Amino acid sequence: MSKIEKTEPVVGSPMPDYSIEGLGKGGEVAAIAVGTLAVLAISLGLGKVFSKKN
Repeated sequence: MSKIEKTEPVVGSPMPDYSIEGLGKGGEVAAIAVGTLAVLAISLGLGKVFSKKN
């Protein structure tokens, strides 16, 4: 096996390491909560867009 080369991501993470700088552990909790709510909102929005209309 060959060594895998380290590469840079094409798009940077909006919240690297699941934290908000300067907030410590509270920043990690806030980042996880924001991420969870964002995924929920996107999922609900897509569900409404693609749901069948009666």
